[in-house]
Amino acid sequence: LLTVTIVLGSAIVTYKVQMKGKKAEHENKISEFRHHWLQELRETASELIKTMHLCQLHYMRRAIVLDFKRSAETNFHTSNRIKGTTEQINSFMEQSKTHYENFLEARSNFYGLEAKLKMFFKNEDDASKVLFTLLDNFKNEMQKDRHCLDDAPLNSAVAELQKILKDEWEVTKKRSWLNSQQK
Repeated sequence: LLTVTIVLGSAIVTYKVQMKGKKAEHENKISEFRHHWLQELRETASELIKTMHLCQLHYMRRAIVLDFKRSAETNFHTSNRIKGTTEQINSFMEQSKTHYENFLEARSNFYGLEAKLKMFFKNEDDASKVLFTLLDNFKNEMQKDRHCLDDAPLNSAVAELQKILKDEWEVTKKRSWLNSQQK
């Protein structure tokens, strides 16, 4: 009876130790995956912000070139066709076209990165609602006919991404710390 009790007791202890080890291994794996997810999120967010800046840059450059073109056209019509003005107008048209194509490419990249960023979160996730509202505001800004895009949606999106990344990092650190305490 004593032998059976000892064998049964050691089997139970061995089982509990193995289960605790498997649980710790599982938690560590989740922490690894979470850390990788966070790195991917950070890289995607960084690329998105860069693309938003490119959208602003090409949008503004095109508007400036169009202003130069209008000014050259005004000079062309008011000063008896100044020599070289038609070449300037044609040059401005080409530059405008180039900046618009660059803007369209940057905007397309923005849409792709925004979609990728959405894949990192659950649909209607409270942590990301504000961010995606801000990105929608930026998309709306790109549809307006202005000289430049408003910085507010971009700056707010950067601040919100920083908040999300910081919060997620804190959760990851807490999980890692708890795992190390359980060992």
